[in-house]
Parts: sequence; structure tokens; C-alpha cells
Amino acid sequence: MHASPLDLTEIAPGFADPTRDSQAVFRRVMDAIARPGTIQDLSFAPEPPAWPRARPPRWR
Repeated sequence: MHASPLDLTEIAPGFADPTRDSQAVFRRVMDAIARPGTIQDLSFAPEPPAWPRARPPRWR
């Protein structure tokens, strides 16, 4: 079974300040997990990349 190569040309740039922004996202995600029902603002985070749809496994 081969994994097809990932085309990185379609991925948009990440955080403006990778260290601080990723820490802020991590903290807000952990806060949301610790306090179910709360809403966290992640408007400063970049959009996640659009990954290709996964193919179902082939059974032998």
C-alpha cells in the first residue's frame, strides 16, 4: 500500500507569530475542554487546510 505524496502548494500560510499564536490556541482549546459549554474565540487563528477526503479501507 502506497501513500500518495501530500501536495503542500495548496496549504495557506500559518500563524503570523507561530510561537505565541499556537500557545494561545492551545490554551483556549484546553480551556474549552476543561469547561464544556463555553465558547472560545479563535478568530485570530488561520483557517485549517482542506484535506482530501479519506478513502475507505480496502478489505481483502
